[in-house]
Parts: sequence; C-alpha cells; structure tokens
Amino acid sequence: MDLMKALAECKHAFESYERTAEEARAYQEQRLLDGLRKREQSACKILDVWVVSTTSVGRQLAASLLVFAFRHGDISERVFDQYWVRLNGLEVAA
Repeated sequence: MDLMKALAECKHAFESYERTAEEARAYQEQRLLDGLRKREQSACKILDVWVVSTTSVGRQLAASLLVFAFRHGDISERVFDQYWVRLNGLEVAA
C-alpha cells in the first residue's frame, strides 16, 4: 500500500513538473514574441519614413535598413516581405 502511495506521489510530482516546464516554455515564448513585436514596431516607424522617400539614396538606405533589421532579427519575414514589396513599388492587395 505504501509503495502504491509513493508511486502515486511520484506520478503527481512528475506531472506537476511537466506542467510547470510547459508553462515556463509558453511564458518564455510569449516574452520572445512580445520582444519581437516591440522591435518590429520600432523598426516599422523608421522604415515608414525611409520607404516613402522619393530619392534614390533614401530608397537605397531603406533597402539597407530593411535587410539589416531582418538579418538581426528585429523584424519577422512577414514584415520584411511587406516592406520589400512597398519599397519596390509592387504594392498588391493582401
């Protein structure tokens, strides 16, 4: 009887650990997504100014900023594609 109780307690402890670990992973993932969202917002503010630039130098700078932000993980692929299309004047309905 004591062995069954000990096994039940071990099982409960293990399940509790699994839930805690899963919650920690979910929390960490959410923090990473929140961080990316904040970086994307900051990058988008900068890109909005440069992407609408009519000078070739301004548009070249915007292209460089866009690639830099993407390579450094400051924007997602979705945001990169969105601005790349705008930058190249290929605005299409999403």
